[in-house]
Amino acid sequence: MLFWIKKFAAIVGMTAFFVLFVMTIAGYGDFSWEAVTWALIRALTGAALFWVVGIVVADILFKGIISDMESDRNCLVEGGLVQQVHMIKEKYTPGGADLPFSGMAVPVTKNGKAGEKPQQKS
Repeated sequence: MLFWIKKFAAIVGMTAFFVLFVMTIAGYGDFSWEAVTWALIRALTGAALFWVVGIVVADILFKGIISDMESDRNCLVEGGLVQQVHMIKEKYTPGGADLPFSGMAVPVTKNGKAGEKPQQKS
């Protein structure tokens, strides 16, 4: 997740740099070294500010999205293989995720059939 936060902040910072640089150069009437120097200073300052803001915003958004997921699905985002195996096993249980094995006690009769009442001898 930290990788994507840094990637988002870098994209925002680079976009801000190029936009500010081009807009500042276009604002000057003549193309001189002084114009390039001021454009570079403004673009670097703006890119640094947008990079910091990008990290804060990405951290809030990505962690908000991840923590908003169910806790069982959270491990899948990070590639949890054990969690995937657990979820596949959960699909094939008779009650699914809502009904664990311990709560599924079904009486078995002497003749081996589940769920039937025992036959009374008369």
